[in-house]
Amino acid sequence: MFVELHVDASTRTIVLKPAASGTVAEYRVRLEDRKNLIDVVSVVVEEGSEVRSLRCGEFECDVEVFIADAVLAERLAEKMRERGIGVVEYRTR
Repeated sequence: MFVELHVDASTRTIVLKPAASGTVAEYRVRLEDRKNLIDVVSVVVEEGSEVRSLRCGEFECDVEVFIADAVLAERLAEKMRERGIGVVEYRTR
């Protein structure tokens, strides 16, 4: 989860709050087999994003990701393709 970190030196406190900014990217990926799903989740986590939901059929999954911005969403799609994951389409909202 993306968080904002607020440090108050005078009271010596640290407060974590859910980040208010970010983008949701939705990817449709084609799976050769179910273990490809592990690759999808690994790439998302390695790139510093968060999987919000997975909806899978027999050969495709819709993966909803919370990501910093649209530029990083494109980079994530490229990283998936580099790993041999078939990105059918993606969009940000």
